[in-house]
Amino acid sequence: MYKNYILAQSSDDALQQMARLSVFTTAKFIFIDGLPSQGKSFFGRILSDLLSLQYVDTDDSSKRLLEQYVTRTLGKERPSYVDCIDREHLLSKISPLSSAVIAGSCLNLLFPQPINRNECRIYLSKAPILFESAWTLPPNDHIDYRKNPNRSILLYHKQNLPHRKADIMLIRPFTD
Repeated sequence: MYKNYILAQSSDDALQQMARLSVFTTAKFIFIDGLPSQGKSFFGRILSDLLSLQYVDTDDSSKRLLEQYVTRTLGKERPSYVDCIDREHLLSKISPLSSAVIAGSCLNLLFPQPINRNECRIYLSKAPILFESAWTLPPNDHIDYRKNPNRSILLYHKQNLPHRKADIMLIRPFTD
């Protein structure tokens, strides 16, 4: 199902296992995608430090717009998470780089085409995702995704199945 499936017990274990994969060792750009609170930023910073690569977090390009939307639209319809990302700001940070670790949710929507031939896409999760049914939304879910940016991230994952497109599926039950 996945090109490379890694169950890691620690950050060091994950790095040791990924170091054996040519898709990882030859990558100039490493994308880390996943649901919120899975450790993308945490692991991305570790990875960028160890590999001496620049680190870019999509959250840095979304906070300003997200805060504006939340303040102006409290209780009203809100845009999706991806709509809150200042793409120009994000691209201005990435364009001059020859290599980088890029962490964030919905990266396949932000970067549907490869930006470099030597890139590696990692899908990070704290729990094994064994079945597509893991993406089904809770029954009788009354939350309107238009009012909740995190809800739009769940819908993105359900519709696009980014874990299937990843070069590496990294499961990290560790907390280090």
